[in-house]
Amino acid sequence: ADSAAYFLSDSMINLYKNPILWTAENQISSDSIRIFLTETSIRQMDLIRNAFMISTDSIGNHNQMKGRLMNVYFAQNNINYIDINGNCESIFHFLDETDTMLLGINKLITSNMTIRFEQNEIKNFTIYKNPEGRFIPPHEITEADKTLNGFNWIGDQRPTLQDIYIKPQPVTPNES
Repeated sequence: ADSAAYFLSDSMINLYKNPILWTAENQISSDSIRIFLTETSIRQMDLIRNAFMISTDSIGNHNQMKGRLMNVYFAQNNINYIDINGNCESIFHFLDETDTMLLGINKLITSNMTIRFEQNEIKNFTIYKNPEGRFIPPHEITEADKTLNGFNWIGDQRPTLQDIYIKPQPVTPNES
């Protein structure tokens, strides 16, 4: 994020100007993000304006969800469910039972959606208000079908524990 603010009285962290977070296999981005904490974990995360979540499946496809507002709810430090409100779009890659072969892509547009997770994987989802969708078999998939507008996967920039715990090198002034 460009900037962050922690509010002790509310146990809330605000991230401003296009923050990006990672949780498990998910990359999460938005114009701003509000994180609500408990004493030991994250309780809820609100992605405000241009919310976008990308996850990578076992063969490297990028499942995507986006909307105007995304509320992410946690239980035992894992995503429990997500509510997407306003201009909801998604792309899900369906794999065979061995998770090694693509069966097709499901593209969906709707106003609102709830996605429920179990062990960091999508368990099911509920679609609200006049959904429009189509399933695209593998032989009909084009490059344009693979991403939503605003897609920006930057998994190579994801911080590692080593990045967090590396001591910064001292800066020496230039000698003139």
